Formats: sequence, structure tokens, C-alpha cells
Amino acid sequence: MNHLQSRYKACFSPYQNLCIDKLLLLYKGRLKFKQYIPSKRKQFGIKLYVLCNCCTGFVIDFTIYLGKGSGKKSTIGATGDIVMKLMDDYLNKGHTLYVDNWYTSSTLFELLRQKRTGACGTVKCNCKHYPTFPKEMKQGEVFTKHTKYQLATCWRDKRVVNMLSTVHNCAMVPQPDGKPSKPLAVLDYNSHMGLVDKSNMQMSFGNSTRHSMKWYKKLFFRLLDINI
Repeated sequence: MNHLQSRYKACFSPYQNLCIDKLLLLYKGRLKFKQYIPSKRKQFGIKLYVLCNCCTGFVIDFTIYLGKGSGKKSTIGATGDIVMKLMDDYLNKGHTLYVDNWYTSSTLFELLRQKRTGACGTVKCNCKHYPTFPKEMKQGEVFTKHTKYQLATCWRDKRVVNMLSTVHNCAMVPQPDGKPSKPLAVLDYNSHMGLVDKSNMQMSFGNSTRHSMKWYKKLFFRLLDINI
């Protein structure tokens, strides 16, 4: 693993936009850090956090979740620590990071901004320091609030979407066929997230995984697929 992580960083210099997402390796045997994620197609397994380049889909770093309490506590929380660990070699270089609401927090985004790294992501409406917005909204309606460096956007499409960004303004982008305009932050998020899922799809075309009760063998073949 350590060798692969160093090779990924050495052989590719990423473009500006990066994203972090979860990747679940199917495993149903007994394992202390096995995870259950109901939103994934393969719900049980070993969870990997993957840093991916948005332009190419190239995996440039990853780490394995070893269970709650496996790391040191900090002011930005466990999810923030994962982001900072994966982004360690790419801070202060002008990158923009896209994440989902599992990672997003105003504290993390401010820390990234201080290290010359932009951030954009969906956010939970009850997230600490996130402003409150009206609960009743019509479709296409949008509200924004901001500080000097962070923009909070609440937009209703088929459902309410909450966004936090340090790289966008409150611009609305017209859509074709008379569809309601969308916030720029939402459009950029939709176009840059999902690259980890795309990499997972590409790996499924030539899956080398073999049936085994040994978790480290399953992980070995998954790393082989990533390399290919």
C-alpha cells in the first residue's frame, strides 16, 4: 500500500479540481473494521477513502478506514482529518476540492482556504455554523448567505439542496429547454463529483477479484484493479 501511494503521487501531477469519495470493497467475512453502507450497491465491506483527479479520473491517493477511534481527535473531526491527510501533498497549490455532505464543514473549508485550497460541497442543514434558511420553498427558489470567504446556498429543485463553497459566487446559470436556472456551485459540483464511482465502474469491466475469506487477499486484488 505504501509503495502504491508513493507511485501514484510520483507518476501524475493532478489538474486543478480534485474530489474525495468513499469506495466500498465487498467483503462479508468477519473483520473488525468491516463497514455497512446502505446507500451502496455492495453494502458490506472494507471502506476506502479515495482522492481522485476530476479531469482524468486518475486515483492519486487512498486510505483505509480502520474503525472509530483509530486516529487522534482534532478540532476538525474525524472526517476533516481524512481530508487533510489525503490532501497533505496538494495544499498551497491552488487546487479546488469537491466533497459530499459527509465531509463538508465550515471549519474544514476555512482551514483549506488558509492553505490556498478552495472547497465546494453539499452540506447537511443542521451542520455546525451553517446558517438557517426558510423551510418552505418553491421549486427553483434560491437563498444565499455569505461571510467574507464562504458562500452558503439553499436551492430547491425536486428537493432542497444545501451547498457550501469558498470558490463560487451566487451566480445563477440559465438552463436549456426553459428549465429553471441553477446555482453555479451546484452545476460545478455535479460535473466534478462522481469520478470515484466512475473509476469503480471502469474496474468492474475487468474485475480480477477472487473469492476468498482472507480480507487482505480481496484488498490486494482491488489494488491490482486500481493499478490497471
